[in-house]
Amino acid sequence: NNNNNNFVFHAAYGSFAHASLTVWGLGMMVIEIVLEKSFGRFENQSKVKDFVNGVEIPWKSIPDAQLRHLLEKMLSIDPVSRASVLTIKRHAYFIGGLDTEEQKEKFSDIYKEQSSLQKLLNVAKEEVKAQRVLEKHQQESKR
Repeated sequence: NNNNNNFVFHAAYGSFAHASLTVWGLGMMVIEIVLEKSFGRFENQSKVKDFVNGVEIPWKSIPDAQLRHLLEKMLSIDPVSRASVLTIKRHAYFIGGLDTEEQKEKFSDIYKEQSSLQKLLNVAKEEVKAQRVLEKHQQESKR
């Protein structure tokens, strides 16, 4: 649910203070450092909701694509889909290369497609073998 009213408080967590809020706060601190811009103080839930409803983060101003991707995950409005600490630790920005969490699904689809193609290739190989056997029998029967 991407409803801004659920930005901080989520029934699944049952309280205002949860790790996803800490991740969001850390994301805001990092983005303020990177952009050298303050987005204000958030003393209470009302101020956070006002911020979410009224401020656009200038994503294109963050030159590093991996950092931008990480921050977008950390600042997800929906606390359930927001990056976890483990996801942050495994993100490409910290470990280099591909974002392992993000790429799992993409590689899964590729693996499924490769498996399908391998099955088709195996069928084609069997058909070629059968054709060769048939041609060999036809040549032998002509003799």
